Amino acid sequence: MDAAAITDGLARWVATAPVLPGVATDPATARLCRRALAAWSAPDALAGKLASELVAPWQPLGRVLVVVSEHDVLGTVGAVLAALATGNQVRVKARTTRPLIEALLAALAPPAGACEVLDWDSRGQDDAALLADVDAVLIAGGDAAIRHYRAATAPGVRLIEFGPRLGVAAIAGVVDDPTELAQLAAALAHDATVFDAGVCTTPQLVLVEDAATARALATALLAASLPPLTTEARLLNVVRARELTLRGRLDRSITVALDPTSGWGVTITGSIDPTLRLPRGVALVVGPLAARLDEVARGYRHQRQTLGTWGPVPEAVGYTHRCRLGRMHERALTAPHDGMFELAMLVRFVSREADA
Repeated sequence: MDAAAITDGLARWVATAPVLPGVATDPATARLCRRALAAWSAPDALAGKLASELVAPWQPLGRVLVVVSEHDVLGTVGAVLAALATGNQVRVKARTTRPLIEALLAALAPPAGACEVLDWDSRGQDDAALLADVDAVLIAGGDAAIRHYRAATAPGVRLIEFGPRLGVAAIAGVVDDPTELAQLAAALAHDATVFDAGVCTTPQLVLVEDAATARALATALLAASLPPLTTEARLLNVVRARELTLRGRLDRSITVALDPTSGWGVTITGSIDPTLRLPRGVALVVGPLAARLDEVARGYRHQRQTLGTWGPVPEAVGYTHRCRLGRMHERALTAPHDGMFELAMLVRFVSREADA
Protein backbone atom coordinates (compact mmCIF):
# COMPACT_ATOMS: atom_id res chain seq x y z
CA MET A 1 0.00 0.00 0.00
CA ASP A 2 1.25 3.51 -0.72
CA ALA A 3 1.51 6.18 1.95
CA ALA A 4 -1.44 8.20 0.65
CA ALA A 5 -3.83 5.24 0.76
CA ILE A 6 -2.70 4.27 4.25
CA THR A 7 -3.02 7.86 5.50
CA ASP A 8 -6.53 8.24 4.04
CA GLY A 9 -7.70 4.98 5.60
CA LEU A 10 -6.05 5.80 8.92
CA ALA A 11 -7.68 9.25 9.01
CA ARG A 12 -11.11 7.73 8.38
CA TRP A 13 -10.55 5.16 11.12
CA VAL A 14 -9.31 7.73 13.65
CA ALA A 15 -12.36 9.89 12.92
CA THR A 16 -14.61 7.06 14.15
CA ALA A 17 -12.97 7.27 17.63
CA PRO A 18 -12.15 3.55 17.70
CA VAL A 19 -12.68 1.68 20.95
CA LEU A 20 -9.30 1.26 22.64
CA PRO A 21 -8.69 -2.04 24.45
CA GLY A 22 -7.10 -3.16 27.68
CA VAL A 23 -5.05 -0.62 29.60
CA ALA A 24 -5.84 2.04 26.99
CA THR A 25 -9.34 2.39 28.47
CA ASP A 26 -7.78 4.50 31.25
CA PRO A 27 -8.80 8.09 30.36
CA ALA A 28 -5.26 9.53 30.45
CA THR A 29 -3.89 6.64 28.38
CA ALA A 30 -6.78 6.97 25.93
CA ARG A 31 -6.12 10.69 25.46
CA LEU A 32 -2.44 10.01 24.78
CA CYS A 33 -3.26 7.26 22.27
CA ARG A 34 -5.81 9.40 20.43
CA ARG A 35 -3.36 12.31 20.17
CA ALA A 36 -0.73 10.00 18.71
CA LEU A 37 -3.15 8.43 16.22
CA ALA A 38 -4.34 11.85 15.10
CA ALA A 39 -0.72 12.95 14.55
CA TRP A 40 0.05 9.80 12.58
CA SER A 41 -2.97 10.40 10.32
CA ALA A 42 -1.90 13.94 9.37
CA PRO A 43 -1.68 14.32 5.57
CA ASP A 44 2.11 14.21 5.15
CA ALA A 45 3.18 12.40 8.33
CA LEU A 46 3.70 8.91 6.91
CA ALA A 47 5.09 10.15 3.59
CA GLY A 48 7.59 12.27 5.52
CA LYS A 49 8.66 9.29 7.60
CA LEU A 50 9.24 7.20 4.48
CA ALA A 51 11.23 9.97 2.81
CA SER A 52 13.44 10.61 5.84
CA GLU A 53 14.17 6.99 6.78
CA LEU A 54 14.44 5.25 3.39
CA VAL A 55 17.01 7.27 1.47
CA ALA A 56 18.41 4.53 -0.79
CA PRO A 57 16.79 2.05 -3.21
CA TRP A 58 14.94 -0.61 -1.23
CA GLN A 59 12.62 -3.58 -1.46
CA PRO A 60 10.12 -4.97 1.06
CA LEU A 61 11.20 -8.01 3.04
CA GLY A 62 8.04 -10.01 2.24
CA ARG A 63 5.86 -11.26 5.12
CA VAL A 64 6.39 -9.72 8.56
CA LEU A 65 5.11 -11.33 11.76
CA VAL A 66 4.23 -8.65 14.36
CA VAL A 67 4.36 -9.68 18.03
CA VAL A 68 3.94 -6.69 20.36
CA SER A 69 3.17 -6.62 24.09
CA GLU A 70 -0.57 -6.16 24.65
CA HIS A 71 0.15 -3.22 26.97
CA ASP A 72 1.60 -1.30 24.03
CA VAL A 73 -1.48 -0.48 21.96
CA LEU A 74 0.30 2.24 20.01
CA GLY A 75 3.22 -0.09 19.36
CA THR A 76 0.96 -2.69 17.77
CA VAL A 77 -0.80 -0.15 15.56
CA GLY A 78 2.49 1.49 14.62
CA ALA A 79 4.13 -1.81 13.70
CA VAL A 80 1.24 -2.74 11.38
CA LEU A 81 1.32 0.67 9.69
CA ALA A 82 5.10 0.55 9.26
CA ALA A 83 5.03 -2.94 7.74
CA LEU A 84 2.28 -2.02 5.28
CA ALA A 85 3.90 1.30 4.36
CA THR A 86 7.09 -0.54 3.37
CA GLY A 87 5.16 -2.86 1.05
CA ASN A 88 5.21 -5.94 3.25
CA GLN A 89 2.52 -8.46 3.98
CA VAL A 90 1.58 -8.55 7.65
CA ARG A 91 0.72 -11.32 10.10
CA VAL A 92 -0.23 -9.99 13.53
CA LYS A 93 -0.38 -12.01 16.71
CA ALA A 94 -2.92 -10.27 18.92
CA ARG A 95 -5.39 -11.05 21.69
CA THR A 96 -6.63 -7.98 23.56
CA THR A 97 -5.78 -5.75 20.62
CA ARG A 98 -7.32 -8.03 17.98
CA PRO A 99 -10.64 -6.13 17.56
CA LEU A 100 -8.75 -2.86 17.27
CA ILE A 101 -6.35 -4.18 14.62
CA GLU A 102 -9.17 -5.82 12.67
CA ALA A 103 -11.07 -2.52 12.64
CA LEU A 104 -7.93 -0.70 11.49
CA LEU A 105 -7.37 -3.16 8.64
CA ALA A 106 -11.01 -2.90 7.60
CA ALA A 107 -10.55 0.87 7.26
CA LEU A 108 -7.23 0.54 5.40
CA ALA A 109 -8.62 -2.10 3.01
CA PRO A 110 -5.26 -3.66 2.08
CA PRO A 111 -5.04 -6.02 -0.91
CA ALA A 112 -6.44 -9.50 -0.44
CA GLY A 113 -4.02 -11.75 1.43
CA ALA A 114 -1.83 -8.87 2.58
CA CYS A 115 -2.87 -9.07 6.23
CA GLU A 116 -3.95 -11.66 8.75
CA VAL A 117 -4.62 -11.45 12.48
CA LEU A 118 -4.10 -14.51 14.65
CA ASP A 119 -5.45 -14.86 18.19
CA TRP A 120 -3.24 -17.47 19.87
CA ASP A 121 -2.33 -17.93 23.48
CA SER A 122 1.46 -17.95 23.79
CA ARG A 123 1.46 -21.15 25.86
CA GLY A 124 -0.46 -23.11 23.24
CA GLN A 125 0.61 -21.54 19.98
CA ASP A 126 1.83 -23.58 17.05
CA ASP A 127 5.20 -22.01 16.26
CA ALA A 128 5.50 -23.78 12.93
CA ALA A 129 2.18 -22.38 11.72
CA LEU A 130 2.78 -18.93 13.18
CA LEU A 131 6.21 -18.62 11.56
CA ALA A 132 5.39 -20.34 8.26
CA ASP A 133 6.58 -18.35 5.25
CA VAL A 134 7.65 -15.30 7.25
CA ASP A 135 10.62 -13.21 6.20
CA ALA A 136 10.91 -11.13 9.36
CA VAL A 137 9.64 -11.14 12.93
CA LEU A 138 9.12 -7.84 14.73
CA ILE A 139 9.06 -8.53 18.48
CA ALA A 140 8.42 -5.95 21.18
CA GLY A 141 8.17 -7.57 24.58
CA GLY A 142 9.98 -9.15 27.47
CA ASP A 143 13.15 -11.21 27.61
CA ALA A 144 11.24 -14.51 27.58
CA ALA A 145 9.37 -13.62 24.38
CA ILE A 146 12.54 -12.58 22.60
CA ARG A 147 14.39 -15.73 23.67
CA HIS A 148 11.46 -17.81 22.42
CA TYR A 149 11.41 -16.31 18.94
CA ARG A 150 15.19 -16.42 18.65
CA ALA A 151 14.99 -20.17 19.24
CA ALA A 152 11.91 -20.82 17.09
CA THR A 153 12.74 -18.70 14.05
CA ALA A 154 14.56 -20.25 11.10
CA PRO A 155 18.02 -19.00 10.06
CA GLY A 156 17.82 -16.18 7.53
CA VAL A 157 14.59 -14.72 8.88
CA ARG A 158 15.24 -11.17 10.05
CA LEU A 159 14.62 -10.66 13.77
CA ILE A 160 13.67 -7.09 14.70
CA GLU A 161 13.87 -6.96 18.46
CA PHE A 162 12.63 -4.30 20.85
CA GLY A 163 13.36 -5.84 24.22
CA PRO A 164 12.77 -4.47 27.71
CA ARG A 165 14.18 -1.00 28.18
CA LEU A 166 14.55 1.39 31.09
CA GLY A 167 12.77 4.72 31.40
CA VAL A 168 14.37 7.14 33.87
CA ALA A 169 13.21 10.49 35.22
CA ALA A 170 15.71 12.98 36.64
CA ILE A 171 14.77 15.98 38.80
CA ALA A 172 17.50 18.56 39.33
CA GLY A 173 17.95 20.87 42.29
CA VAL A 174 15.41 21.97 44.88
CA VAL A 175 11.73 22.24 44.00
CA ASP A 176 10.05 24.14 46.84
CA ASP A 177 7.70 26.48 45.02
CA PRO A 178 4.16 25.07 45.50
CA THR A 179 3.09 25.81 41.94
CA GLU A 180 6.15 24.14 40.42
CA LEU A 181 5.83 21.20 42.79
CA ALA A 182 2.22 20.68 41.70
CA GLN A 183 3.28 20.80 38.04
CA LEU A 184 6.10 18.36 38.67
CA ALA A 185 3.82 15.93 40.52
CA ALA A 186 1.24 16.05 37.74
CA ALA A 187 3.87 15.43 35.05
CA LEU A 188 5.43 12.54 36.95
CA ALA A 189 2.07 10.99 37.86
CA HIS A 190 1.08 11.00 34.19
CA ASP A 191 4.29 9.41 32.93
CA ALA A 192 4.39 6.84 35.75
CA THR A 193 0.81 5.57 35.48
CA VAL A 194 -0.36 5.64 31.84
CA PHE A 195 -0.38 2.25 30.13
CA ASP A 196 -0.59 0.85 33.67
CA ALA A 197 3.20 1.35 33.98
CA GLY A 198 3.66 -1.48 31.49
CA VAL A 199 5.75 0.09 28.70
CA CYS A 200 9.43 0.88 28.35
CA THR A 201 8.89 4.65 28.46
CA THR A 202 7.51 4.37 32.01
CA PRO A 203 9.97 5.99 34.47
CA GLN A 204 11.01 2.98 36.50
CA LEU A 205 13.56 5.08 38.39
CA VAL A 206 13.02 8.71 39.43
CA LEU A 207 16.33 10.30 40.37
CA VAL A 208 15.83 13.24 42.75
CA GLU A 209 18.74 15.44 43.74
CA ASP A 210 17.23 16.94 46.90
CA ALA A 211 15.86 14.85 49.79
CA ALA A 212 13.29 17.46 50.87
CA THR A 213 12.02 17.66 47.30
CA ALA A 214 11.63 13.88 47.25
CA ARG A 215 9.55 13.92 50.44
CA ALA A 216 7.34 16.76 49.20
CA LEU A 217 6.94 15.06 45.83
CA ALA A 218 5.91 11.79 47.49
CA THR A 219 3.22 13.62 49.45
CA ALA A 220 1.97 15.39 46.32
CA LEU A 221 1.86 12.17 44.33
CA LEU A 222 -0.18 10.37 46.97
CA ALA A 223 -2.62 13.30 47.02
CA ALA A 224 -3.07 13.24 43.24
CA SER A 225 -5.97 11.56 41.46
CA LEU A 226 -4.19 8.44 40.25
CA PRO A 227 -6.02 5.83 38.14
CA PRO A 228 -7.35 2.99 40.32
CA LEU A 229 -5.46 -0.29 40.19
CA THR A 230 -7.17 -3.62 39.71
CA THR A 231 -7.83 -5.66 42.84
CA GLU A 232 -5.03 -8.07 41.95
CA ALA A 233 -2.49 -5.29 41.36
CA ARG A 234 -3.56 -3.56 44.57
CA LEU A 235 -3.03 -6.74 46.61
CA LEU A 236 0.42 -7.28 45.09
CA ASN A 237 1.34 -3.72 46.02
CA VAL A 238 0.11 -4.17 49.60
CA VAL A 239 2.10 -7.38 50.10
CA ARG A 240 5.28 -5.89 48.65
CA ALA A 241 4.84 -2.65 50.59
CA ARG A 242 4.69 -4.60 53.85
CA GLU A 243 7.92 -6.40 52.99
CA LEU A 244 9.70 -3.17 52.11
CA THR A 245 8.35 -1.36 55.17
CA LEU A 246 9.79 -4.08 57.42
CA ARG A 247 13.11 -3.78 55.64
CA GLY A 248 13.03 -0.02 56.18
CA ARG A 249 12.47 -0.51 59.90
CA LEU A 250 15.50 -2.77 60.07
CA ASP A 251 18.05 -0.68 58.20
CA ARG A 252 16.28 2.63 57.37
CA SER A 253 17.06 2.06 53.69
CA ILE A 254 13.59 2.82 52.36
CA THR A 255 10.39 4.70 53.07
CA VAL A 256 7.14 3.29 51.65
CA ALA A 257 3.64 4.75 51.37
CA LEU A 258 0.49 3.59 49.54
CA ASP A 259 -2.45 5.62 48.32
CA PRO A 260 -5.49 3.89 49.87
CA THR A 261 -7.79 5.20 47.13
CA SER A 262 -5.93 4.18 43.96
CA GLY A 263 -3.58 1.50 45.35
CA TRP A 264 -0.47 3.10 43.78
CA GLY A 265 2.59 3.54 45.98
CA VAL A 266 5.70 5.67 46.39
CA THR A 267 9.09 4.62 47.72
CA ILE A 268 12.01 6.84 48.74
CA THR A 269 15.44 5.27 48.90
CA GLY A 270 19.07 5.95 48.09
CA SER A 271 19.55 2.94 45.82
CA ILE A 272 18.69 1.95 42.27
CA ASP A 273 18.33 -1.68 43.43
CA PRO A 274 15.29 -3.11 41.57
CA THR A 275 14.30 -5.20 44.60
CA LEU A 276 13.38 -1.95 46.39
CA ARG A 277 10.55 -1.09 43.99
CA LEU A 278 6.83 -1.71 44.18
CA PRO A 279 5.04 -3.57 41.36
CA ARG A 280 2.94 -0.43 40.75
CA GLY A 281 4.62 2.61 42.16
CA VAL A 282 6.98 5.53 41.78
CA ALA A 283 10.55 4.79 42.93
CA LEU A 284 12.22 8.01 44.11
CA VAL A 285 16.00 7.62 44.40
CA VAL A 286 17.74 10.44 46.28
CA GLY A 287 21.30 11.55 45.58
CA PRO A 288 23.56 13.68 43.36
CA LEU A 289 22.24 13.43 39.81
CA ALA A 290 25.58 12.99 38.05
CA ALA A 291 26.55 10.12 40.35
CA ARG A 292 23.14 8.48 40.10
CA LEU A 293 23.10 8.76 36.31
CA ASP A 294 26.55 7.15 36.20
CA GLU A 295 25.30 4.36 38.47
CA VAL A 296 22.33 3.71 36.19
CA ALA A 297 24.65 3.69 33.18
CA ARG A 298 26.79 0.99 34.79
CA GLY A 299 23.85 -1.09 35.97
CA TYR A 300 21.80 -0.83 32.77
CA ARG A 301 24.43 -0.48 30.09
CA HIS A 302 22.33 -1.71 27.16
CA GLN A 303 18.81 -1.05 28.45
CA ARG A 304 18.42 2.72 28.79
CA GLN A 305 15.83 4.30 26.55
CA THR A 306 13.96 7.45 27.63
CA LEU A 307 15.23 10.14 30.00
CA GLY A 308 12.57 12.54 31.26
CA THR A 309 14.06 15.69 32.80
CA TRP A 310 13.01 18.47 35.16
CA GLY A 311 15.43 21.33 35.65
CA PRO A 312 19.12 21.47 34.60
CA VAL A 313 19.81 17.73 34.37
CA PRO A 314 23.38 16.84 33.27
CA GLU A 315 23.98 15.32 29.88
CA ALA A 316 23.76 11.53 29.96
CA VAL A 317 24.84 9.22 27.14
CA GLY A 318 23.15 5.94 26.33
CA TYR A 319 19.57 7.23 26.24
CA THR A 320 17.89 7.19 22.85
CA HIS A 321 15.29 9.83 23.73
CA ARG A 322 15.50 12.82 26.07
CA CYS A 323 12.49 14.99 26.81
CA ARG A 324 10.79 17.07 29.47
CA LEU A 325 9.09 15.08 32.21
CA GLY A 326 5.41 14.68 31.36
CA ARG A 327 6.19 13.79 27.73
CA MET A 328 8.07 10.51 28.15
CA HIS A 329 5.50 8.56 26.11
CA GLU A 330 5.17 11.08 23.28
CA ARG A 331 8.00 10.26 20.87
CA ALA A 332 7.50 11.86 17.45
CA LEU A 333 6.59 9.63 14.51
CA THR A 334 9.89 10.40 12.77
CA ALA A 335 12.07 9.95 15.88
CA PRO A 336 14.27 6.84 16.08
CA HIS A 337 13.05 3.93 18.18
CA ASP A 338 15.76 2.67 20.56
CA GLY A 339 18.28 4.53 18.44
CA MET A 340 17.19 2.92 15.16
CA PHE A 341 14.86 3.96 12.37
CA GLU A 342 12.02 1.46 12.23
CA LEU A 343 11.27 1.54 8.51
CA ALA A 344 14.87 0.75 7.60
CA MET A 345 14.60 -2.52 9.51
CA LEU A 346 11.53 -3.55 7.52
CA VAL A 347 13.18 -3.35 4.10
CA ARG A 348 16.29 -4.57 2.34
CA PHE A 349 18.40 -1.95 0.65
CA VAL A 350 19.72 -2.79 -2.81
CA SER A 351 22.49 -1.55 -5.07
CA ARG A 352 22.62 -2.04 -8.81
CA GLU A 353 25.49 -1.47 -11.21
CA ALA A 354 25.10 -0.87 -14.90
CA ASP A 355 24.75 -4.01 -17.01
CA ALA A 356 27.83 -5.06 -18.99
